[in-house]
Amino acid sequence: VYILTESNGIHIFDGSSIEKWETNADAFLEKNTISCGYYSPKYGLFIGTYFKGLIALSKNGKTTLHLDVEDGIQSNNINALELAPNGVLWVGSKKGIDEVDIKNTTRRFYPDRELKGTIYDLDSWNGYWFFSSSYGLYYLKKQDYYNPLEDYKFERVKGTEGQCWGTDVIDNQLFCAHHKGALKINEHLESVPFYQEEGAWSFVKLRDEVIAVGLYSGIKLFDIK
Repeated sequence: VYILTESNGIHIFDGSSIEKWETNADAFLEKNTISCGYYSPKYGLFIGTYFKGLIALSKNGKTTLHLDVEDGIQSNNINALELAPNGVLWVGSKKGIDEVDIKNTTRRFYPDRELKGTIYDLDSWNGYWFFSSSYGLYYLKKQDYYNPLEDYKFERVKGTEGQCWGTDVIDNQLFCAHHKGALKINEHLESVPFYQEEGAWSFVKLRDEVIAVGLYSGIKLFDIK
């Protein structure tokens, strides 16, 4: 049995004793005050708060979902939660009722944060995700789990400020098509220009150590050994 408290976290009663349940949402719940909860054997424990929407916790105490007004619900002040057999979570709040399809929830994020630029491409290389945006090339370390309550730790590759059209991985090397020209990203996550006379669109391997680079005015071949 889960016992929810307003300001002292979550406790578990096993039939004979009560122990506090340590989760990675403890600080969040203490700050935003628990208002209600609902347990689903399939989806875990849903918890509504007074000030920051609702979250879901897995059986091992990890946050798997966070929804607030920025995600489309009407209010951050949650009064009641109920999960229907079809996987729809009904959320009662100060401003009305929301219908949330738990099976199809997504999280929106912006590598460039408040700039909210367009994302043109996504690639994976050397243990990182790379996001090509209208404000540069951003990277994020690959992990098995990201806590929805924490900001993603995006960083911009130095020297890629401005329009980044995309990336291509060729022979385990990462190339960046940028309006400044053709760039290569080294193992230190720094950009190294190798053609800057005009902007670049894409990279294609033709044969060993030779790539074709699509440029604003045509195509050029480069030796990448």
